[in-house]
Amino acid sequence: MKLLVYSHDAYGLGNICRMLAICRHLLDTIPNLSILVLSGSPMLHSFRLPAGLDYLKLPCLHRDENGDLSAKYLKLDMKQTVKLRCNLIRIAALNFRPDVVLVDKKPFGLQDELKKTIETLRIVSPETKWVLLLRDILDAPKQTIAEWQRLDSYRAIEQFYHRVLVVGTPEVFNTCGSPVPNVLNQ
Repeated sequence: MKLLVYSHDAYGLGNICRMLAICRHLLDTIPNLSILVLSGSPMLHSFRLPAGLDYLKLPCLHRDENGDLSAKYLKLDMKQTVKLRCNLIRIAALNFRPDVVLVDKKPFGLQDELKKTIETLRIVSPETKWVLLLRDILDAPKQTIAEWQRLDSYRAIEQFYHRVLVVGTPEVFNTCGSPVPNVLNQ
């Protein structure tokens, strides 16, 4: 079985640490699993990677003091950088031919860089399953809803994704809405 993991990781360590922990667990529990991680994390090379997992490093992005994204190291404008990342992702996916693609947080990827890959794999590998991984709390609800509407995330999930997984602690934020026993006071 082959799993392609997309973690845009423009900055910070949280996303890539979480994704690598999930990958380690999957490698421990699924025999003959092969995982290819696609990430822009500038720290990915620093992690000790388990057997069965490798990565393709995407060009780094960062946010400036205004919160705008730009290339961190390459002397390319954002449009060129996203195009490069988009093409690297698509070529990797076409050659790896994953059974499952696990996407971290953004249904169409950062700056829609996954759109062409999703569209292409739907044609050449329609059996590939798409799974979106979300943290239980992304941001303030009003801000998240506005961003998801602007990015067409709801349509992306309905049209392309087979499953949405939510990572978190139900005692802190219960995404399912059902009662959760308070284990903190026991």
